[in-house]
Amino acid sequence: MPSISLIYSHNLDPTEVLDVSEGALNGILVDKFGAKNLTIEKCISGKIEFDFYLGGTFITGNIKAFSHYINIKLKVPLLVSMYKNRIISELDSYIPKY
Repeated sequence: MPSISLIYSHNLDPTEVLDVSEGALNGILVDKFGAKNLTIEKCISGKIEFDFYLGGTFITGNIKAFSHYINIKLKVPLLVSMYKNRIISELDSYIPKY
């Protein structure tokens, strides 16, 4: 599957990053975009794994937290990857608010 990778800087305490990220996933994916069946799992390695359905398409991803930035990777079907720039633009408008 093709992937979309995004990096966002943050000023949070390292212990807060995963909790804020989890809240952002719910707020953005479910509330703003209408994702269904969002599943979130916090891993011991300091990473969040998640998956959801959006418009009948199954998407998986993860968030890896670092001291001053987070790395978000989404694995999307080939047809969805054609809209990569639009997806990035939409996420750029929501993520910095968190």
